[in-house]
Amino acid sequence: MNQAATVVVSTYAADRFEVLRDCIQSLRDQTTPPAEIIVVVDRNPPLLRRVRRDFEGVVTVENDAFPGAGGARNTGLRRVTTPFVAFIDDDAEASHCWLENHLGAYADPLTIGTGGGLEPAWETGRPAWFPPEFDWVVGCTFEGMPAPGGIMRNPISANMTARTDALRAVGGFRPNFGKIGMLSLPEDTDLGIRVLGAFPGHHWRYRPAATARHRVPPERATMAYFFRRCWYEGTGKAQLVGHVGPQGLASEWEYSRRALPLAFARALRDGAVNRDVDALRRAGAVVLGFVATASGYIVGRVRGT
Repeated sequence: MNQAATVVVSTYAADRFEVLRDCIQSLRDQTTPPAEIIVVVDRNPPLLRRVRRDFEGVVTVENDAFPGAGGARNTGLRRVTTPFVAFIDDDAEASHCWLENHLGAYADPLTIGTGGGLEPAWETGRPAWFPPEFDWVVGCTFEGMPAPGGIMRNPISANMTARTDALRAVGGFRPNFGKIGMLSLPEDTDLGIRVLGAFPGHHWRYRPAATARHRVPPERATMAYFFRRCWYEGTGKAQLVGHVGPQGLASEWEYSRRALPLAFARALRDGAVNRDVDALRRAGAVVLGFVATASGYIVGRVRGT
């Protein structure tokens, strides 16, 4: 089987140029090299010129679709000529065997795509109060994900691969439905559900060994950011349900029913037994995160009716 893959990287900000450089270098160092690296620059002509000048051997194009990472990925997807396409964010560094681990899942012909592991690379250290079940707040995989190799509803778009033809069959990422600033419309969840609907019997596979380190800047390590991100995740999920129906919350119900009560109980126990103030703060963060997300969802549904 031809397992050639093209990697698409979307970028938009000049102040992320050095982390983009690290990302591209990590792609060049792969045990299974990508057939091509495509960098899509979103509405920043000076950055576009700089990327073209500084990265030899990388295809650089301007996002000519809708603004945001989803539009940039769709622009890259249109230029892919390989059977598989991979997406990684410009502020993530792929592990040495990243692409090899992703592509290994396609030995199963029913694998339509894969999602890899995203480890937070905290620039100022992980806050002691930050529960790992909420690492999705900073764009990373989290406690409560499927077992390695297990079936998942959707990958996280910052670290994923798919069969190129499958993504094209559904039109790629939904136009104007994605993350821009604090606005959080879950374009990866939407894409995952639409692909599965178009290809019954196929599945997404979780490949945590296909790891990338996702940078977390200091401003995202605050309680204020945590609350806002949870709130907007809730409002975004409300819009998602409006598009795809109740399946847009299937994984979230299971996560809320199983992972969060366990996280709260564990943190509360550690706080009480060990007199660990940070553990008690983690317990509080679990409650705050759930309430903020659920409230955002309720408000989003009311506004959408």
